[in-house]
Amino acid sequence: MAIVFGSGVSERAYLPYTIKADKPGFKSAKGKEVSMFFNFCPFCGVSTEEAKAA
Repeated sequence: MAIVFGSGVSERAYLPYTIKADKPGFKSAKGKEVSMFFNFCPFCGVSTEEAKAA
């Protein structure tokens, strides 16, 4: 879970993952870690926007 600041404060599920590529910043053996925020629940498929409204 991550706390997101924007028009309001909310919490959202995210998944950190590592990208390795032949580009500057990604070439190391470790790669570069980035975060992916979910628009849909990875388990049931319900939109996260619908879940916030409920």
